[in-house]
Amino acid sequence: MRLPASGRYKTVSLKTSDVDAARDQAFDQDSELRFRVKHDGPIFSRPFSQIANDFVELTRQRWEAGEITRHRWRVIESHVRTQPNRYVGSTQISLIEPARWSEYPIWRQANGKGRSGGRVSPGTIRDELATFRAIMVYAAAKRYIRDSQIPKGRLPLSRERREEFTPAEYRKLHTFARPWVNEAIKPSSKAH
Repeated sequence: MRLPASGRYKTVSLKTSDVDAARDQAFDQDSELRFRVKHDGPIFSRPFSQIANDFVELTRQRWEAGEITRHRWRVIESHVRTQPNRYVGSTQISLIEPARWSEYPIWRQANGKGRSGGRVSPGTIRDELATFRAIMVYAAAKRYIRDSQIPKGRLPLSRERREEFTPAEYRKLHTFARPWVNEAIKPSSKAH
């Protein structure tokens, strides 16, 4: 079938030797293709792993152009190579629904190990989900999937402590130090 407004073709195997059955299936395929073109649906379905590899290549080019750091590119490459490809790699990208994204943390804890061989940290799962979502956004931009297939949920919070202050700690510290700051800023009362 020739796609309207472009020189591209979509080939579909009807898997029949009966001419009448093939004609009926061809009409069905043609009407489905016209519907997808009219409603901006995905026309060429590719596996998630292939789209993910294209995304990794794009991030490598962005690293070489200086848009992102080498470390960020290596992290994305590592995520794609290890977990999301194991989770949905052979599934066609157009068949992945947002529910698969929300089920990922459960699958990851059941099928993966952390750095020390124990449980996978929530921070790791959060980073992998961010990469998964970025791949889906990339696929939507390339028109491999609909915009409604992009996961919209919030990323899970990382429960691990960091060295910076939490907002509550900062507020308490600022309140405690305020008298000293005000004293240091006051103009001297012994002015001329």
